[in-house]
Amino acid sequence: MECLWLRIRAPFAAFRGFQAGVYRSTSPIMPPSAAFGLVLNLAGIEMRDSKPGVMTLIRQDLPCLKLAIGRPYQELANGDMIPETDSEVCTLYQQLHSYPVGNSGKELKERTHGAKFWITPVRRELLVGFDMILGVQGAIGSCWNVLNRAYGDNLMKLVTACRLRVTIIFCLIKLMLSMSHR
Repeated sequence: MECLWLRIRAPFAAFRGFQAGVYRSTSPIMPPSAAFGLVLNLAGIEMRDSKPGVMTLIRQDLPCLKLAIGRPYQELANGDMIPETDSEVCTLYQQLHSYPVGNSGKELKERTHGAKFWITPVRRELLVGFDMILGVQGAIGSCWNVLNRAYGDNLMKLVTACRLRVTIIFCLIKLMLSMSHR
């Protein structure tokens, strides 16, 4: 099986689940769902189903991937392993603007003279100095069909028009060619 390794660095990042309340935490590492979405996005594959409906569904013909998510480490001369960089969890305060339900907050509305009146301070975590490695592996299969449906005849036009991204696109195409559908 072929494997693609991506080194992902960013000045800051946040990976939040669905949360309510005044403190919004982040995961210390990219969750698998975000990693899967990132890989599909880089390959230009839409994961949402185009069928109209009340809910947004996930397509059934997406490639099946194995993901390895981790931090970059270096080996010292004595054999010890230490992280190359440390992402630091920091917090910031932010104003959360929301809309009241029913008659709640009507006394605040009168005092603000048309300005926003339902504002709550919240504290949010974020990762500063984000650095990770993402390994992507797929089984032999026919993912070319997924790419072909996504790009059709425009696949080669896209590659030739974006010389800067040619290496990344070809690496991902090579990877996607080796993946199988669910």
